[in-house]
Amino acid sequence: MNPLRVVYNVTSNKPPRAPRYHDESQPPSRVDTPDGSSSPLLRGDDEDTLPDSSTESEYSVVPLALRNVGASVVKWAKGPNPPRPWRIKPIFPSIQEAPIRLLDKLAPKRTQRVFLLVVAYFLYILAFVLVQRESSFAGEIPGYGNPARISCAASFWYI
Repeated sequence: MNPLRVVYNVTSNKPPRAPRYHDESQPPSRVDTPDGSSSPLLRGDDEDTLPDSSTESEYSVVPLALRNVGASVVKWAKGPNPPRPWRIKPIFPSIQEAPIRLLDKLAPKRTQRVFLLVVAYFLYILAFVLVQRESSFAGEIPGYGNPARISCAASFWYI
């Protein structure tokens, strides 16, 4: 048997990488571990069970075109390098900045602004509840009287 044989990864559909030669006539090399003991260095067929971090990844099942699109989206989401601040120039600054100036005069402190926000939420919810309450209760309809609830089996047709 030839002491040098070519080892390929036969489990993937990718074309083989550059051949790795393995000399079977020599015993496996040993490597010293940090705790002082030595363990055999994996070579040959044992090496095929370990993923090669330079060529194999967990995303190898994802098509290359989809990976490229994903990488482009991530690059776009990170923004320009170096980052640039964007500024919007208002069309009518005096009108568009009026609410901010009014809030600065009326409620300059953070606690005052939080209180105003809570009051605004309360008024909004109160208005919503009152409108909803009035729409759910039907009063007397002139000429017909009070509405009555009917069942699913009720019929207004004479048979």
